[in-house]
Amino acid sequence: MIPEQLKSNNRYIFYRIYCVIVILIWIYVFAFIGLNNQHLKYFLLMALFSIPAWIMVTYNWATFPFKYSILGPNIRQPFPLEPPIFEERMGVASIGFGSYTYTMKMYIFKSGLGISLFGSAKVFIPKNNIISLELKNSQYRLIHNCPELRSPIWFFGTETFEKIEEILI
Repeated sequence: MIPEQLKSNNRYIFYRIYCVIVILIWIYVFAFIGLNNQHLKYFLLMALFSIPAWIMVTYNWATFPFKYSILGPNIRQPFPLEPPIFEERMGVASIGFGSYTYTMKMYIFKSGLGISLFGSAKVFIPKNNIISLELKNSQYRLIHNCPELRSPIWFFGTETFEKIEEILI
C-alpha cells in the first residue's frame, strides 16, 4: 500500500469554508427569515450555491473517510497503469452510507478493484485489502480494509462478482 500523501494545494480548505458558510446561511434563512414571496429570489439564488455544498458534504462523507474526502488533506491512490481486465457500470450500488444509481463504475485489475464515481472521485482498492466477497440478500457485498473508502460495498452484477473472485484466487 502506498503511504499517505497530502494534496499539493490547499483548495480543500476553501471547500471546507465554502460548505460551512453556505450551510450556516441555509440554516439561518429557514430558522429566522422563513420562506415567503418576498425572499423567493434570494432563496433560489442561495439554492444554486448550496447544492454543490450539500453534495460535497453528503456524498463525500458518506463514501470516503474525512481525510480522503474532497474536504480532507489526503490524496486517494490512483488506478494502476495496467489495463483493466473487466469494467462495468453498476445500476445500483452503495459504498458505506452513500447510494449510487448508474453513477458508479467498477474496474477489475489484476492488482485490485478500481471504483469511479461519476463527477466525484476515483479510488483503488488493492486486492490484499479485500477481506471478503459474498452473496447476501440477493446482492453482492465486498468488505475491505482500505483506509481510503468506507466499507462495505454493495452491488448487483454477477459477472463483476466472478471477475473479482478470479483476481482474489
